[in-house]
Amino acid sequence: MSIELTDEIQNIIEQAMKTGLYGKPEDVVSAALRSLAEDLDDLNSIAERASEPRIPLSVIEAELRAESLLA
Repeated sequence: MSIELTDEIQNIIEQAMKTGLYGKPEDVVSAALRSLAEDLDDLNSIAERASEPRIPLSVIEAELRAESLLA
């Protein structure tokens, strides 16, 4: 696969290469895509939790007070 990169992206890759952490530009792109995949996993987890039923804080506080766990 080949892709066209904007000048901005090429500059980012060059900056990353200058750090000495990457052996070749492909390593920079791979690291960036792995990071993106982790971010997407995190976002998917958040979205899944957002659809779960919510208990109002006032209900939780009332239950904790009833059990003398909250003043």
